[in-house]
Amino acid sequence: MPRDKAYEWGKTFNDEMRGITLNHQPSADKVGDLIDRLERKHGHVTPELLLEAATPRAVHRKCYNWKEGDAAHRYRLEQSRLLLRSIVTSVELPDNGEVKVGAFVSVPVGENDKRKRGYVNVRTASSNHETQDAMLQDCLNSLRVWRRKWSNLAKVADALKPIDVAVRKLQTAVAAEE
Repeated sequence: MPRDKAYEWGKTFNDEMRGITLNHQPSADKVGDLIDRLERKHGHVTPELLLEAATPRAVHRKCYNWKEGDAAHRYRLEQSRLLLRSIVTSVELPDNGEVKVGAFVSVPVGENDKRKRGYVNVRTASSNHETQDAMLQDCLNSLRVWRRKWSNLAKVADALKPIDVAVRKLQTAVAAEE
């Protein structure tokens, strides 16, 4: 998928990869392009697909711990999730100008009876009505969780008012979509 700006590693990658020894840090552009190709081929990307693509010559292969065992496989899936969350890209927002956002977002994929989550490019997700709705619902859920988590702190009370307004607006928007 054509993009306006190059990919780069976000703060998440640098913070979470500290405990993982890499022979080199792969190019975020190359890893982002690989993820885009996987999305085009499969319609979405899961940690499993990203891990399967880590062939011996793959650009992201050295991001994984290849010690054997079932626990190692599960850990590599976590490393795939980290890669998917860590690539950022720049997008132009009407009110905010250019901002960095996660390049790949987790959305529901598959048939209703076999629904799971997969990752798609943020531009793909933003241009699709179904994934926009899923992202809106995720946003609403995150705001609710954040509000519950911090509601007991008196010093946060003033910050909660705009969150409450945002939650009401999102609830209205979600209800209008249904």
